[in-house]
Amino acid sequence: MATYETFASVYDAIMDDSLYEKWTDFSLRHFPKDKKKLLELAGRYCIPIIEEDSQRDFRYEGNRLPSLYAQDRYRSVIYIDSFTLTFPYGIKTGYIVGPTDLIETLERLIVVDETFVSSLGQYILNEYIERGYYQTHIGHLVKHYAHKRDLLCKCLDGIADKGITYTKPRGGLLLWCDLEERINERRLYHEAESRGLLIMPGFLFYPKGYAFPISAMPTLNEVSKF
Repeated sequence: MATYETFASVYDAIMDDSLYEKWTDFSLRHFPKDKKKLLELAGRYCIPIIEEDSQRDFRYEGNRLPSLYAQDRYRSVIYIDSFTLTFPYGIKTGYIVGPTDLIETLERLIVVDETFVSSLGQYILNEYIERGYYQTHIGHLVKHYAHKRDLLCKCLDGIADKGITYTKPRGGLLLWCDLEERINERRLYHEAESRGLLIMPGFLFYPKGYAFPISAMPTLNEVSKF
């Protein structure tokens, strides 16, 4: 049976550390920072953009950022959202907004692939929204996770001399950390796991030097103990 260590060793054997630097350099040179220019580029070359926006409501400072879909004039953006992170009853319901031909194709695929799609969760979610409970619940979630973010940042500030730096996020449920090269991220992963803290090893995303704690997972009391 494959293990975390097996995957790590295989990844190290085949991964070229220069790929990340090359991709970053290419992105900085060719991808515009302005979202509207990015949309123009996608429209010009008929390149679809898939926008997953399930954390949009978790905005702790400033106004909520507009989606790419809301600014798209070229029908290039496929917008995906889910209520999994915000609906409190564990009913997994999501939706896709996109060009008509794409949506019709997806509808046919669902009919073929799914023998039965329950509507109960959709009805419950609809009532929850219609009665105004959803927005109230979002307000509680934002306040709760903003507090958890602040507490986690305070804890990280207390170990600033350990080779871990971060940028305080203004929204979302993840907090990225930058690790010095002397830190063994695999050992850090296992040590954190043994203490009940879930982090995602950075080598899954970058060749070296990064990891991010998932700040949404621990309780407030648990965060202060790490």
